[in-house]
Amino acid sequence: MAGFRSLDDAERVEYKFKSSVKGREAEGVTGPCGAHCQGSKRRPKPKHRRRANRCYNCDELGHYAKDCPQPPMPKRCHHCKSEEHLVADCPFKQTQGSGQADTKSSDSGEGASAGPKPDVT
Repeated sequence: MAGFRSLDDAERVEYKFKSSVKGREAEGVTGPCGAHCQGSKRRPKPKHRRRANRCYNCDELGHYAKDCPQPPMPKRCHHCKSEEHLVADCPFKQTQGSGQADTKSSDSGEGASAGPKPDVT
């Protein structure tokens, strides 16, 4: 059984090990006298934990926003928490690396990528 990760109860094996950055690793694992290893039929349980259901509306655990008993919260800017605008239009958000306020022109019909941006290094 190539690539097994665990042995069957009371299974005897022979192996060599090598040292690596991960510690000692077994290699060349065989049964006694080079026989084939059986390996375990059981598989180890995954090590990841499930997160609790968190509601994005009321921030409580145990349910999702679609099932929230509270009325929907007003949409807010994720940057400054204002209910007047969303993060894409936040006047307090600065463009990455330039130090200037991020402004968009809504009357020109063009988006933020209207022209080439200067190379700032």
